[in-house]
Amino acid sequence: MIKVELDRPWRFNKRDKKLFTVIPVFDLNAIPQTVEPITGVKVNNLGVALFKHGNVTMEYEISKSGFAPGEMIVVSMKINNESTKAVTRARVKLVENSRYVAFRTWESLPPGMFLENRGDHQRLSRKIAIGEQKIFIDSYKTGKAQIYLQVPPTVPSFSTCPIVAVDYILDIKLETNGTLNRNVETTHPITVGTIPVSTSTPDIQPSAPPLDSPVGPTVEPSAPPIEKSGEPQETPRVYPIYPPLPPPSYEESVNGVDGTSLDVGDMERYVPCYPFYALPPEISKRKD
Repeated sequence: MIKVELDRPWRFNKRDKKLFTVIPVFDLNAIPQTVEPITGVKVNNLGVALFKHGNVTMEYEISKSGFAPGEMIVVSMKINNESTKAVTRARVKLVENSRYVAFRTWESLPPGMFLENRGDHQRLSRKIAIGEQKIFIDSYKTGKAQIYLQVPPTVPSFSTCPIVAVDYILDIKLETNGTLNRNVETTHPITVGTIPVSTSTPDIQPSAPPLDSPVGPTVEPSAPPIEKSGEPQETPRVYPIYPPLPPPSYEESVNGVDGTSLDVGDMERYVPCYPFYALPPEISKRKD
């Protein structure tokens, strides 16, 4: 928050204040784990006690584990229904978990020392994106499902602050037409950053065109090469060249005004903005 006050002699002072957003830069390319795919298997024996209906097995796969706002999370699932109930829906939720920590001090502690309060913590979970697909996989059949879930404008994952931490999980679930213990559900953590993972590989240009004729015999030099006097020449370094990313836009937070508690009293309504990367055309068409 920025506060400004204009001191006017013999008049009432004028005051104004504005809110702004401070966003930590989180480059997913600096975290090797974000390029690793997510895979897993979840099995659930539907029903309860003496009324079991059989197993439903869900295999899921995601191409990577780190995403930036605007990118599409594609969850591919293989379903093996060995139960007497039909699988009717596949659903994926992106959940934001926030943790707030309180500290306290006593007169007996040295100056500047604080102890973390146990029990005075606050944890909040918000569903910030949901994707689902209606399917029908009958008893003792197999099938597939693929869900596209776009990451909305939101704060990146971070745990470097001593009083606030934010992380994200994906909740993957299959629903059946049973009654009790009817779903197959699992969760997996993901990382949300401000700079997306670059999956492009650098183009290596040949130093010379290929030879059309076979290579002739090698002629050995009659004397060692002459060393040039003067300053030593450094070997030029070769860096991989990746295509530049399109600049992000800044979109309002998916949590809206509820994402801040400062919009009270004489404060104007304020919604923080976060970097948002536009979708490639081919992914946009798939989403439709």
